[in-house]
Amino acid sequence: MVKEIVTEVETEDEDNGTNVVFLVHNGSEELRIQAQGKCWAIQRFVTNKNRKTKENQSGWVSFKWVTDLGSVANRFYDMRLKRSEATSLEELREAAIKIGEDIRKEFKAIKDKL
Repeated sequence: MVKEIVTEVETEDEDNGTNVVFLVHNGSEELRIQAQGKCWAIQRFVTNKNRKTKENQSGWVSFKWVTDLGSVANRFYDMRLKRSEATSLEELREAAIKIGEDIRKEFKAIKDKL
């Protein structure tokens, strides 16, 4: 479950104008929601070792793209439900209700920041 959502809005100046970024703490994982042109990208922070230089390289990598914030909320719902520790249908139903409530609160906070 989500421990904390950071609704800090970063703005980055790019060639295409201002870019809006939200950070979300999803348990032990930190995810970022970034506006990219006409879509939203869900990103995770990764560290990889460069094969040639053997140095660590870190950065944000997009792994899902959607057209609106409602679709971002649906993706977060799916990811969290898959990671739930439900062992029965009743536990899965309860987890789905709790996750849905959490996501509604989180994305209301994000929409209020826009």
